[in-house]
Amino acid sequence: MRSAPKGQAAPAAVREPPRVIERYILRQAFWPLVASVATLGVLALLTQSVSTLDLIIDQRQGLGTYLKITLLAMPQLAAIILPMALFFATVYAVNRLQNDSELVVCSAAGMSKSAIASPFMKIAIGALIVNLAIHLWVQPYSFREMRQQLFEVRGDLAARLVRPGEFRSATEGLTIYTREMERGGRLVDLLIQDSSDEETPVTYMARTGVFTEARGEPVLVMYDGSIQSVDANHQLSFLRFDSYQFRLDAFINDESDLRYKPSDRYLDQLFFPPPEDELGIRYRDRLYAEGHYRLAAPLYAPALVLIALAGVLGGEFSRTGYLKRIAIAAAVALFVRLVGFAVESACSDNMHLNPLQYVVPAVAMIGGAHALYGGDKQARRKRRRRAPPSGLAEPGVA
Repeated sequence: MRSAPKGQAAPAAVREPPRVIERYILRQAFWPLVASVATLGVLALLTQSVSTLDLIIDQRQGLGTYLKITLLAMPQLAAIILPMALFFATVYAVNRLQNDSELVVCSAAGMSKSAIASPFMKIAIGALIVNLAIHLWVQPYSFREMRQQLFEVRGDLAARLVRPGEFRSATEGLTIYTREMERGGRLVDLLIQDSSDEETPVTYMARTGVFTEARGEPVLVMYDGSIQSVDANHQLSFLRFDSYQFRLDAFINDESDLRYKPSDRYLDQLFFPPPEDELGIRYRDRLYAEGHYRLAAPLYAPALVLIALAGVLGGEFSRTGYLKRIAIAAAVALFVRLVGFAVESACSDNMHLNPLQYVVPAVAMIGGAHALYGGDKQARRKRRRRAPPSGLAEPGVA
């Protein structure tokens, strides 16, 4: 194949990266990304499941409720782990291509460093869009569903007030004991001590009972039991009944309104809370910090990819590998992400710091790009300084 004459542009096949090689690099980066997301996702899921498990055990809910609450928390976890997973996948893929000398083939095919990095940046842009969609729409929807589910779980009177085989004082002035709770919520061998009036405490005993509502108020309906009390004159009063409704509204201070946290709100509700939203007006700094975090967090995907590429492709070729540079890149990526979380936390107390949430990933992107491409310029300058003057032979050359 003849080279192009001087002064003429190189053929298009050389100037443009071959599509086959680009698709190959995309495949090499995609599967490590899937593996990284899966690995970090399992670790995050286990962490989330432990906290959810404590709630489910305490409230005695079923496996279906446990799985639903755990899965509804996954969108936020996925948005957090995606940039780091992308970093690990990029490091693995580029290092493998470098060790197998495949990047040498890419260079020989006419691909510049920018062309080699292009497939990874395309994945990073795709991750940025996915991350943004999760933060703006998927996370608020899933968290609202999870908040509703938790509200219903905590509103389960049987779970809050009763634990089979234990004397439970879930609220002041009321102690409940039941030997067993059957499927469907029926209580067996029930005892209630009502000490709301210290001078005349009342004891209720019944063979069975069930929690329900009467005229919109929570009640415990007891069957086949008795009521015992001692008045101020120390006279015992005993009354048997076939059915009796024990009202619970005096013992339950329950917030009937479901309130959404900043993580449960959509973007417009974070930046423009309605005037009737007292909590939103009171904690406006937190809402603004959450809103800016949702917009800034996706920028960490391209930022960490550039840092990963700089860790392997930045600098000169090394026959001994790139372990040291990769370790430095990993430390920098972790530091950048931790700084981002710290800035978000600081913005919750001072809304004027919110621009820093965009500055951190922007500086990381600029620094990663400089480390990736700046090394080539320095190497070329060094070679020019070492090169002999024009027309003179190198030492030792005839």
